[in-house]
Amino acid sequence: MTYSAAASRVLQFITLLILLAGTLAHSQVQSPRQIIAQATVEEDEEKKAALISSLIGRGDDSIRALLTAWKETRSSSSSGRRSKIPVTLSAEKDAEGAQAALRVDDGKPLLDKDGKPLRLVAADLDAAEHDSNLRT
Repeated sequence: MTYSAAASRVLQFITLLILLAGTLAHSQVQSPRQIIAQATVEEDEEKKAALISSLIGRGDDSIRALLTAWKETRSSSSSGRRSKIPVTLSAEKDAEGAQAALRVDDGKPLLDKDGKPLRLVAADLDAAEHDSNLRT
């Protein structure tokens, strides 16, 4: 093997290590809220279970509350133009039965195009799907 071929292989190996490190760092950057939000809209059951399993050992108080809300079907998704946005609804309803919607991914109010907090009617939303395997 020539010197340039060996150097090329070393460079490829270093590039691969950098890419893997970047991927690992990105996965660790996701907060538990973001992981749960992603899991609630994931359609593949195996991927959904893997996302939830990735939370094991993470000490974030929001995990239990969000998983409980999901289990009790207080977690829904509001269809935006491009994607579904996982939300939880406040307990208080107004005269029309609408509730304040909080984004699962960051805990902040879901806003309309003008930046005003949205109030949604639960019956108009899609429930976040889960099954007994996921609950286990």
